[in-house]
Amino acid sequence: MIVVNGRYIVAKDEIRGYFYRDGRATVLDIRWSDWSTQYKCADDYDRARVQAAMLNLSLRLQDARSVDFGEFLQDEGFSDCGRF
Repeated sequence: MIVVNGRYIVAKDEIRGYFYRDGRATVLDIRWSDWSTQYKCADDYDRARVQAAMLNLSLRLQDARSVDFGEFLQDEGFSDCGRF
């Protein structure tokens, strides 16, 4: 189990995420159970950067007890990210 964004306790294997392009922005869509949250970042979509971030997210989730996706995006160097 893992705490997501300080609010939800879910099984780690239920967490799914993907990045996509919205205009010039990069969006991270995270889903678990019947819930989801999306973060839109001001960064141009870069496939190599997105692939590296998804790998890092997978590695981070393996041993984590909690995860905050906003902090994760900041740690990965994405800028001006906010939920929408």
